Amino acid sequence: DRSVSRGLGDVYKRQLQFFINISHELRTPLTLISAPLQEVLDKVTDRWIHSQLEHVRKNTNRLLHLVNQLMDYRRAELGVFHLKVRSVPVHGVIKKSFLLYERMAQHRNIFYNFCSEVEDRNVWCDPNYLELIVHNLISNAFKYTGEGQAITVVLKEENGRLVLQVKDTGEGIPPDRQEKIFERFYKVDNEHSGSGIGLSLVQRLVELHHGEITLESVEGAGSTFTVCLPCLLYTSDAA
Repeated sequence: DRSVSRGLGDVYKRQLQFFINISHELRTPLTLISAPLQEVLDKVTDRWIHSQLEHVRKNTNRLLHLVNQLMDYRRAELGVFHLKVRSVPVHGVIKKSFLLYERMAQHRNIFYNFCSEVEDRNVWCDPNYLELIVHNLISNAFKYTGEGQAITVVLKEENGRLVLQVKDTGEGIPPDRQEKIFERFYKVDNEHSGSGIGLSLVQRLVELHHGEITLESVEGAGSTFTVCLPCLLYTSDAA
């Protein structure tokens, strides 16, 4: 059993290293494509051309996001993530990430809502990693939510802890696969795009904040991911 475990570990390490090497090779050209593409978009007046270039820009950014995600995951694996904690208005941090997906929701006719009970509250946390957690959870929800269905992001306080929920009324996850959903490179199926590392990265970032993440899902009815972080919430006037 030990030899099999070592063998699987070696395969995983080689697989991860391969992805990391590819990520480094792709990051520079993608960045060099993104900047001039945005300059062209700013000057184009023809609607059809602008629409096509906007499509190219979105997919370029998706690739760049995947590359950065792989590199972040490698940093998490090596244990070199370091929290840079500061006081932040948590409502604004989460809403900023929420709004990035608003156009996608409109395009796909998905009911997209943000419910916050902490509009006047600050928390001590690392806002960059908090944004990364939110992005991955919302992105995952969009993969499994179709036209006419709903995605809701909830932000609230419970027993002195910050609670972030991303709920969807999409496909849901089969019971036999729910326990594996946070495993590295695990994908529920092959029909949806993705690397299979987003939720694993989220779990590592949540644990880095000494928090926890749970999943409730009913196949055919949707899923709810709940993140609880032991962040000290207080009114902004007390900052």
